[in-house]
Amino acid sequence: MSSKMKWDELVDKINNEEDSHLKDIVLLIEKESEEPSQEGYDEILAKFEEVEPIIKELPAKMYVEIDRLIRGRMLRIYDKLLDKLEKTKNIRKKTKWELFVDEARKKDWKPVIEVIDLIERMEEGTVTKEVFEEVEKKINEIEPYLNKNLSPFESDWAEREFNKRKRILVNKIGRSMNESLGDYIKALRKAKGYSLKELENITQISASYINRLENGSRKTLTIPMAEKLAKGLDVPVQEFLTKLTGIKGKNEEDKDVVLELTELLVLNSYTIKGKKATKEQKEALINLVNAILSATWDKEKIFNEQMEIMKLVDCFKKSIEE
Repeated sequence: MSSKMKWDELVDKINNEEDSHLKDIVLLIEKESEEPSQEGYDEILAKFEEVEPIIKELPAKMYVEIDRLIRGRMLRIYDKLLDKLEKTKNIRKKTKWELFVDEARKKDWKPVIEVIDLIERMEEGTVTKEVFEEVEKKINEIEPYLNKNLSPFESDWAEREFNKRKRILVNKIGRSMNESLGDYIKALRKAKGYSLKELENITQISASYINRLENGSRKTLTIPMAEKLAKGLDVPVQEFLTKLTGIKGKNEEDKDVVLELTELLVLNSYTIKGKKATKEQKEALINLVNAILSATWDKEKIFNEQMEIMKLVDCFKKSIEE
């Protein structure tokens, strides 16, 4: 069920109860969702703080659902309010990370603030695998605190934002150090919080194969496999391939991902005569390259092969002159 459907269901349920403590909040949220104001947002916040102790006494499942839905709507309203301020008063809109940091400092979540400070210090310097592992360890250590001291929505929010920062750190690792293919994939997987089995279910690549990639016993990766992993790890395919082709393994001369020439021509952007190659030009060039690569150059076939290649040269020349 979508978030909107869950919200609509909650609104109907609250409106049908005669003495629900949440009626006023729901009405305000519905109103402020259309045209947010600072006063309206502050009123929602104040009313929710009043009824929160009562909500916490509800059955656990109901409390979790109500907390996530109402706080989620409140955050959306605040986000819209920031959009409005950016347009009308030219005030830079805060990022979701900055909003989370503000909330953590306002509510004095000390263990969370310690991790935030660590992440922000790390992001200013060179990020190594050891740095990433230290951040990951600290995040794992505060998980019991998140579950015990934060509301369900706040705990989910913290997890989302920390996972995003881990992704940023992983990307910095790829830019700042020569790491192996296995290290890179493992870091991405851990940043998403996936086990090997979970990644197998998402990508349809066996856990044992992924494990061999991660521990270095398998050092090459085909393009179809790379595309599946990229999608499963929520990384743009082109970005994933670009990073992998730029990462060196233990042997500096070896590349972890070995691309066919035609794959390079398909996947990359390049210019021909100073202009970005079009799809048609790429296809013409690839057809020409394939014909050259597949030519046997045997005495019996060489004439026909040369004629075929000349036709494809003509097609390619026409494509770049149009």
